Amino acid sequence: LSEELGKDAEKKAFWLNIYNACIQILLREKPSRFDRKFIFFHRRYVDVAGKSMSLEKVEHGLLRGGKLSFSFGYLRNPLAGFFERKFRVEEVDPRVHFALNCGAKTCPPIKFYESEKIDEQLDKATESYLNQEVEVEDELLKLPRVFLWFRGDFGGKKGIREFLEEYGFDTEGKSIKHKQWNWEMDLE
Repeated sequence: LSEELGKDAEKKAFWLNIYNACIQILLREKPSRFDRKFIFFHRRYVDVAGKSMSLEKVEHGLLRGGKLSFSFGYLRNPLAGFFERKFRVEEVDPRVHFALNCGAKTCPPIKFYESEKIDEQLDKATESYLNQEVEVEDELLKLPRVFLWFRGDFGGKKGIREFLEEYGFDTEGKSIKHKQWNWEMDLE
């Protein structure tokens, strides 16, 4: 990693591409890894600049600005090491949840992200995923599970509604239900 990797746009594109590529390579190499997901996401498979890390660290420590995976997006890891503090995104961008592919059937499709185009690419990925996954039934919105798991990244319940409205969904007066995640393996 170069010293120039200081901007969040560069960091987002870099870590998204690393995460998505590693997932695909590792699961194609040995699909049975997905049978024990906790171990799969926590084992140190990713080597970058002499630093060995887990997919969990790439997602939560680097792409989500050092957020603790179990905190619903509300708490930052107070014990983050130097590497994470230096190379993580500073401002959490909830759109990354619609660009990360963990190998499960419910995940968004994989794209290659470029730092110069990252905002446009993340907007398109988010819009496409939401149009495919959000279900509107009368007074009910059925949302992908990421809105529950990472609700702090979206700004809580109010932030989720505002986020959805930015992408053309009418949330006024509607209840929210979170759909189940389909963990069946699905490689691109």
